[in-house]
Amino acid sequence: MRIVVASNENLAEKVARGEFREDLYHRLNEFEISIPPLRERLEDLNLFIEYFISESNAELNKNVLGVAEETRSLLHAYDWPGNIRELKNIIRRACLLTPTDSTILKTSLPEDFLSPAPVAEVWKTPHEDDFRSRTTNYLKKMIEKAELEQIMTVLKQVNYNKTKAASLLNIDRKTLYNKLKRFE
Repeated sequence: MRIVVASNENLAEKVARGEFREDLYHRLNEFEISIPPLRERLEDLNLFIEYFISESNAELNKNVLGVAEETRSLLHAYDWPGNIRELKNIIRRACLLTPTDSTILKTSLPEDFLSPAPVAEVWKTPHEDDFRSRTTNYLKKMIEKAELEQIMTVLKQVNYNKTKAASLLNIDRKTLYNKLKRFE
């Protein structure tokens, strides 16, 4: 058996501070692969964008055609403090808000992405991990809101027939029930 472990923390530093068990670190640290953050490898950005659009199209039963050039420029100019997860969330949200057979426009991007406020001004903390966590949580809430709106739109279209709605949303009926329960 081989165990693959991923962390965005420096585990060696955590061991030195007594925040991670040293014996576990040595068991896991047989071979290390370091992947730089997205902001240090922007040449990969277009591949990730296309992949996440394709993934979102399949999950959301949509046909978003790509990204408008102005939007692509904005995505390339961004610093990506939330790394790949943040990109995935932004693309998924944009796909939710983009009509089928259209490209993602600037208007589909979150407001805080287009004009991010300084960290200290919004959350009164300069700690980058806290910023990442809050940004990711905010994006998750925005995606959940857009997802709920999409579900409710489809439910209204099929007169609240959950089986038909699940089919149109390309999800299992049980998944639809779970989402509705989670959204209350």
